[in-house]
Amino acid sequence: MINFAHVVAMLMLACFARPTSPPAASPRQLHVPILMYHYISANPAWPNDTVRTNLSVPPPAFAAQLEYLQHAGYTTISLGDMVSALNGGATLPDKPIVLTFDDGYQDFYDNAYPLLKHYGDHATIYIISHDVDRPGYMTWDELRELATSPLITIGAHTRTHPDLSRLKVVDSWDEMAGSKTDLENQLGIVVRDIAYPSGRYSPTVLDQAGEIGFATGVTTREGQDETPGVLLALPRIRVNGYTSIDDLIAGLQGRRSLHARRYRRPAPPLLGGMRARLALGN
Repeated sequence: MINFAHVVAMLMLACFARPTSPPAASPRQLHVPILMYHYISANPAWPNDTVRTNLSVPPPAFAAQLEYLQHAGYTTISLGDMVSALNGGATLPDKPIVLTFDDGYQDFYDNAYPLLKHYGDHATIYIISHDVDRPGYMTWDELRELATSPLITIGAHTRTHPDLSRLKVVDSWDEMAGSKTDLENQLGIVVRDIAYPSGRYSPTVLDQAGEIGFATGVTTREGQDETPGVLLALPRIRVNGYTSIDDLIAGLQGRRSLHARRYRRPAPPLLGGMRARLALGN
């Protein structure tokens, strides 16, 4: 026999029970490689200046890398595109990639920009604002031209390139906010991206970057995973003068760069480009 009193009691409990919350959604994550370049030129002081050689990608090697990325189906995007995808669910291409260039060297305008235009690739350049117009660095007139290009995003790299993590709070603020103001006043743009000099930062620096108005900050930490909570401390993949196509592919696939265990002494500045072209021909 059905116990109607028991049934009524169970129904009442069901009505007044706290509704079960749906499981919390996992934070959105992207896997977008952010490549880090410095000089796009052969080091004129090779082999005596190994530091500069390490930071220098000769134009033939850079052209071969852009050719590979295009051939492999990668599409260059801006950091703003990536932020929109993380925060608002905007759609990205199947194989997105970000190209970044630190310091604002003259060879970006002379060597990298023509190649980027040839391949239709987007890039973000980080400018040390007090080095503009100095020998070896781009001029304000060149930066004004670049600021009008749909392919180029201009970001800040502080005023004088110090180690922000070791500065007093007032000084780190001045370096970051000051560079943003310098660039915005000179170029008539809004600067939303920053690269921390030598990749060094602290929790205070990250807080300041957000308060100043930066939407993204890039480091030198290796990796390619991005979430909304770490947009001010984004990892990158370093591309240097010894990076062959094999090394580039290894970095894009999240594997250890081959050059880290292959090279024991500096290679000639054009070796990376020669090997890259040979690899593309295979």
